[in-house]
Amino acid sequence: MRKWSTIFILTIALTTLGAISPSVHFPTAQAETKDWSQLAEYVDTYAHETDFLKSSVVAPEIRRLLGKKYKILVRNLDTQSPLTRSGTVLYMSGNRAHEGGTSGAYILIEPQTQSLEVGLWEEKKFTAYRSGKTIDKPDDLKRMFEVYQTPVQ
Repeated sequence: MRKWSTIFILTIALTTLGAISPSVHFPTAQAETKDWSQLAEYVDTYAHETDFLKSSVVAPEIRRLLGKKYKILVRNLDTQSPLTRSGTVLYMSGNRAHEGGTSGAYILIEPQTQSLEVGLWEEKKFTAYRSGKTIDKPDDLKRMFEVYQTPVQ
């Protein structure tokens, strides 16, 4: 037992002195703050053509919000719109191939406030995942809610 205590104390001392680096990385607040204005480069492009869902500045946040539901988002964007701008808001929507009206999704982004909303319909059951402030939905998304017979949320 004493041997492990000595190793632990020695490791802490060497880490403090900078002689070794710890294997755990703790991101700084600065690293977590990203510039969402770069999302403008994705406007008028399709997510599957640009790896938007894998490499954009919002991709990690989308994955964090959805967790295990991320795969459903990808499937529900089989047939999708390009990323579109409406005022300061960016959005895309789509549906699972051959399942429009039952299995769909949208991504709604407000870069200025770094707010994000992902909506998923799974067999007509709707769930919204949000981060940041509430974002007003563009008319195109409001029409999507009508198609899915869901009140705008």
